[in-house]
Amino acid sequence: MEQTPKSTHWDYEVCAPFKKVIAWDVLFFVLGIGVGAGIEAFLATA
Repeated sequence: MEQTPKSTHWDYEVCAPFKKVIAWDVLFFVLGIGVGAGIEAFLATA
């Protein structure tokens, strides 16, 4: 990936909200896996 002078400005403008979105995405992704695995384990033992 090329480093351009514009890159730092872009990071400054975009990174904060983007990182927040990624954090929520990861959080719900992990919760989804946990819930899915829990339901699967429950059904497997039922």
